[in-house]
Amino acid sequence: PEHHDEITYPVATKWLDEVFDWGKAYANGFEGLYERFKDGNGDALPRDFVHLCIEAQKMQRTFNRQGVNKSKGLISAEAVQEAVQLTAAAKLNDFLQVFQNYSQTYKQLSGHDSRIFNRKDLSAALGKADLDAQLVISDLVRIGAVTVTDKRAVNQSDSFEIPYLYAVALEIGGIP
Repeated sequence: PEHHDEITYPVATKWLDEVFDWGKAYANGFEGLYERFKDGNGDALPRDFVHLCIEAQKMQRTFNRQGVNKSKGLISAEAVQEAVQLTAAAKLNDFLQVFQNYSQTYKQLSGHDSRIFNRKDLSAALGKADLDAQLVISDLVRIGAVTVTDKRAVNQSDSFEIPYLYAVALEIGGIP
């Protein structure tokens, strides 16, 4: 059907929700995906969504050739899930390329059982002690690789979270 009116955010999200079968992992549709794609600074980057769409389309084409993972929309939930994994890996890789000085430190979070930390546990997971840990945590918060979740200043906070896409790429537990 043709659309002659202005394309508003509600119209655009409705179309996205018709194209993508979000599955149980993203039951809130595009809105839920958007929230999960935010980094520690609350920014969701357009390139992450473009990457997701390209990878989901490629994956669905492969599924269609194989005759598996049929979708209610154009893109199946399985293709979306695979694309999220690939998008997360690309985002982490980009981050580690730009912030090479944090590469080994941030990779130490890999395989942790939760993406939620208090200050002491985050310091230990990063392999840092006391003052060094405070500086690293402050920098990771500043660049969006760690989120402060208790709405306090970073040096006063005792509640941190690894943003969703980084947690997926680092295979941190507790990820739906």
